[in-house]
Amino acid sequence: MKSTIQSKSSLTTLIVLLSFIPFGICVASDKDQFLKDMKSKGVNPLSAGEITELYSDSTEYGKNQKYEWEGLYSANVKVKGRAWWNGGEALDDGEWKATDESLLCFEYFGKWSENGERCFAVYPSSGEYNYTLIQKTGSESGGWPDGIIPVKVNRR
Repeated sequence: MKSTIQSKSSLTTLIVLLSFIPFGICVASDKDQFLKDMKSKGVNPLSAGEITELYSDSTEYGKNQKYEWEGLYSANVKVKGRAWWNGGEALDDGEWKATDESLLCFEYFGKWSENGERCFAVYPSSGEYNYTLIQKTGSESGGWPDGIIPVKVNRR
């Protein structure tokens, strides 16, 4: 009987101790898994020059469960953003750049200015959404808490 009580006590202690381990330690994030998959496939993010070439005079389109958006990127680093959803629309102007660290960064100056500058690594993808943005800096992107954002980028 004594060993049964000790076994139950040990099991209870183990369960209590395990409950203090943060869940995130046990499970890799979606972003980490995406980056691992890209590395194993030999897919690198675009360079600064490739980002500049891709985004100059291009339209970026994306959507999530909350809204759709497009960004009109000009060669002179200006960007015009438009987001729309069931019953609404928002517009804003900002600037974009490709950094020496090979990141696409943009910042809006009106309604969306509270987001500050946000920067992303840009990975080529296949399918309808031909690029994937991986958020590196800045506030969380609305609708993508994991920081993985599939987008379509088309030259105008």
